[in-house]
Amino acid sequence: MKRLIKNIVLILTLLLIFACFGPEPEPKPEPECKKYVDEFYPISAGNTWMFEKLWYDNGEIDSAWTDTHRYVIENTHITIFQDSLRTISEGYWHSEFQGVAAELKFNGPDGIYYTGLTYRDSIWFYTPQLYYKYPADVGETWPIRLASVGYYFLDTLDMSCAAKEYIYITPYDTFLTTVYHHGSSMGEDVSGYWHLFEYYCYGVGLIGYDVYSTEHAIYDFTQRNIQDLFITYKLIDYCLY
Repeated sequence: MKRLIKNIVLILTLLLIFACFGPEPEPKPEPECKKYVDEFYPISAGNTWMFEKLWYDNGEIDSAWTDTHRYVIENTHITIFQDSLRTISEGYWHSEFQGVAAELKFNGPDGIYYTGLTYRDSIWFYTPQLYYKYPADVGETWPIRLASVGYYFLDTLDMSCAAKEYIYITPYDTFLTTVYHHGSSMGEDVSGYWHLFEYYCYGVGLIGYDVYSTEHAIYDFTQRNIQDLFITYKLIDYCLY
């Protein structure tokens, strides 16, 4: 009996030694970045889009304000929308907003929906609203609501499809995009309007956007003038999982 116990102890000791000095397991390879997924807005934790931000002054780039910014999907959630399960992205702009403030959006049956915001440890869900309709016809218009933290809606604006299959050139590549537009007043005490044109590519996501400052409440895509250009964001790199 004693000999049996000694043999068992010896075997266990040898196993422990082999475990300690055996070959280390190879680290798992990092998942490879994708450059396309088969959904309008790519939703997966870790997805990152890098943009070059340029400011303009009278049609000229103001080099003192050149910067880069990134948009990151930090987490995903599952929700039920119209009796179907949907994956919600929790994405934020800039590293200083990581874990602080993010927007919640998902692919619906007819485009990208916004459904809330996060701020620190709180999540504010509201009724999902269609933001970027896809597919959409040029000139088609639908209402959107701009929201802040909480259930406080800042304004209701008209979003429209300004162009389809528009070739948009960025420092990274050339993309075929759907262009969305909405405009807003600069403020009660300020004359003028902001006009935002956003460029989305199916399977890649946001490619860039342009902000124009004008005196016109209505500003058609064909009216764009370099003298009115205020800010541009253009894609310089991205990684999808």
